[in-house]
Amino acid sequence: MLQQQVPWQVALGIVFWGGVLFLIVSITPIREQIAMAIPPGLRIATAAGIGLLLTLIGLRNAGLVESDPVTLLRLGTLDHRAALLLAGILIAVALMRRQNPLAFLASIFAVTAAAWMLGYATPPDGIVSAPDFSSVFLKLDVLGALRLALLPAIVTILVTDLFDSLSTFIGVAGVSVAHLVPRHHNLLVTRTLSKAHSLAGFRVGYAVLPEALADDLNANNDAYPLARPSQAAALATLQHEDKIRARIAELRAWTGELAAELRALGVRTFSSETYFFLADFAPRDAGELAVQLKARGIMVKPLANRRLGPGYMRVTTSLPADNARFLVALRDLL
Repeated sequence: MLQQQVPWQVALGIVFWGGVLFLIVSITPIREQIAMAIPPGLRIATAAGIGLLLTLIGLRNAGLVESDPVTLLRLGTLDHRAALLLAGILIAVALMRRQNPLAFLASIFAVTAAAWMLGYATPPDGIVSAPDFSSVFLKLDVLGALRLALLPAIVTILVTDLFDSLSTFIGVAGVSVAHLVPRHHNLLVTRTLSKAHSLAGFRVGYAVLPEALADDLNANNDAYPLARPSQAAALATLQHEDKIRARIAELRAWTGELAAELRALGVRTFSSETYFFLADFAPRDAGELAVQLKARGIMVKPLANRRLGPGYMRVTTSLPADNARFLVALRDLL
């Protein structure tokens, strides 16, 4: 913006249009499709990248690292900023271990107050002040930002906002909330042990829930018979979480490969994080395909949903050899 000598009013207009495009992407399936198109490993890496960026900013503001023209970064000078950083981290960790939801806010407040008292920072003149609407409020040049030369800047802001939000969402989406059960009387966290645990046919899982809610469910629902071998298998699989995660990654890889082969045959597929996915065989009828596949010893599940259409089918991933047999049969039928 500075090199192109763009007025600040136009720059605000560029930010405005970047926000409009981000809103359109967010309220439509586009953002989900972008997120699902990114490989799982890369999605996790983007979340880690955001964390590393914020860590670098914090270390730089604390003076622990500084820029270097040769090595880009070098160790900074240890002073009061590093001491305050360490104190803030210790306070946050101590409160997080006690499951205090205000851990980060409390550490920020404590460190800020300490900096004020020790004279390292100047307190504000007042706690509350009226905003200044006279400087930039409604001064953005919306029409001036609609120039072809400024389109790259608008797209840059859109991409930055999009991947920033995706990375943050991905980073916190996998966090368990089971530790919140003791503080919420109506919270129930469940987990099903299925194909990733090699227990798809066992119909077994577990729940973390308040005792009163568990007593109510047990008193008002019929008991589901579960054989002792099934219970033993479920307990055993929980003791090998590393193997389960490896199995999940393997199943997702097989699912991705199978979906890619179907797309090569002209079948429309929909992304999924599970071992099954939705496929549209239109203009072919999924019900007729299911009958023909059954005759070849291959079981599939047509949805027969009027709102979706006759071509939709649920495809479940199997072993690579079975997936190959399924693809060979489809090539003959399609």
